[in-house]
Amino acid sequence: MMQQAEGYTPEPKRRDHAVCRSEDPELFFPTTGGAGINRARRICGGCSVGMSCLATALELGNTCSGVWAGTTEEDRRGFLAWRTRTARARARKAAQEGSACASRRDRSRP
Repeated sequence: MMQQAEGYTPEPKRRDHAVCRSEDPELFFPTTGGAGINRARRICGGCSVGMSCLATALELGNTCSGVWAGTTEEDRRGFLAWRTRTARARARKAAQEGSACASRRDRSRP
């Protein structure tokens, strides 16, 4: 994106290859709702650095506004919430499996 979030300096390589570089930055901060968002998403859809752009937007979290890599703020909040829930579920499962393994080890000791 051309507009920068506070404290963010874009990676030169990604910025140099981003499709949005040649577009009006205002396109990625639509006020018209669905139509504006869809237009930004179409532009992002043809970009070769979308994954890097998305990774940056997710790292910036709530300080990142507008459409990045074809995602809106709402899309990214949903993804971050899902990622947090998934990580917590995996940690709980690993802790439970660890406890079960420890219990089996304890029972097998003479």
